[in-house]
Amino acid sequence: MSEANLTRRVTAQAALVEEALSDGRLRLPSPAVPSFVDLVNAVHRGAGVPVAPAPHSDDIAKHLFDRDHLVIVLVDSMGMAALDDPACADLRGRVRMELDSVFPATTACAITTVATGLWPGRHGVPGWYAYLQERDLSVTVLPYTERHSGRTLRRFGVELSELWPEPSRFAEVTEDMEIHMPARYVRSTFNRYLSGRCRARGYRSLRHAARRIRRRSRRLQRRGMRAVTFWYIPHYDTLCHDHGVASAQARGVLRDLQGMLLELAGALPDGARMALTADHGLIDLNPDQKVAIFDGDPVLDCLRTVPSGEGRTPHFHARPGRGPELVARLAERCGDRMAVLGLDEAEDMRLFGPEPLSEQARRRFGDYVGVALEPLSVGYYRSKDSFGLKNVGIHGGMSPDEVRIPLIVL
Repeated sequence: MSEANLTRRVTAQAALVEEALSDGRLRLPSPAVPSFVDLVNAVHRGAGVPVAPAPHSDDIAKHLFDRDHLVIVLVDSMGMAALDDPACADLRGRVRMELDSVFPATTACAITTVATGLWPGRHGVPGWYAYLQERDLSVTVLPYTERHSGRTLRRFGVELSELWPEPSRFAEVTEDMEIHMPARYVRSTFNRYLSGRCRARGYRSLRHAARRIRRRSRRLQRRGMRAVTFWYIPHYDTLCHDHGVASAQARGVLRDLQGMLLELAGALPDGARMALTADHGLIDLNPDQKVAIFDGDPVLDCLRTVPSGEGRTPHFHARPGRGPELVARLAERCGDRMAVLGLDEAEDMRLFGPEPLSEQARRRFGDYVGVALEPLSVGYYRSKDSFGLKNVGIHGGMSPDEVRIPLIVL
């Protein structure tokens, strides 16, 4: 493919994305409607962080901060589509507002937004995987490890601020705030970054966390204190990955969560308000909808490193002069199921947020970005037995089921 044909191809691909946005197959998170970013900024302000007011954030805050203690629960992957299950009618009926997630609609991007209050185009995390161009190092972001060996990035001399240069706003909270997450995460590098000056408490089970939060809320009420409690629940996401969104296992844990959370909300004192949200939703993919790139694949000859980001939104760092060949090879593999845009085109379309890309994002997001137009993922795997190839529930794309999330007030 010549440079001229590359330009025409990328322009045509951008038109395909625009068409999919226009007909509703894709949904682009936008500052024109309430978003996960607005929710995060409302919570930051409620915790005493000096954040500038904004219309959507102010509207959200009215639902959350009418009492002294806010318990905000993030159920990983519980998008609006998850609440279509009739057994979850009690939660569906309490949806106060529908929000858009960030794009890519995935935990690594959204949880960094929880820390910073920024869109991915500003904080620069492209997804589960990232490429540190200045070190020629592929990393797995949240575990803070080198991608291929699994060794901690500390062994490579990577400072925490190198991966997350934007400071966590939880270092600026002035109200009493606690973060509750599974015990296996609480001492992680990312949680040290996220938590700031907040107390981070690890729980052994969901019931364990619920008991702690109930006791904390009663103690705060006796003392007349204002406070925020943030509770992260990954259980539904894990079962969706393993068994699929439509599986009995995933639907069962969501119904169990509904019962437990409604029970906790009823046990909280009058001075507490409880709200639920999600970081994104998911869709199910079958094996035919996964384009797997293994060692020796000609696509890798065009790249400085293996694709990063997410399978639904892969990022490609092209070798000099190999961009046309890369785009041609990806077109052979994906057809029109995935659009491949140059980073400039993606920025012009404001795919990663309403502002220009930060320098961090420009380095991390590569030269080309794939946007799945259909249920499809493209990713690098070490072997056909790789864990990621076995995942059924997938997120990280721009389908409405991945982007639409609820704000539920109990």
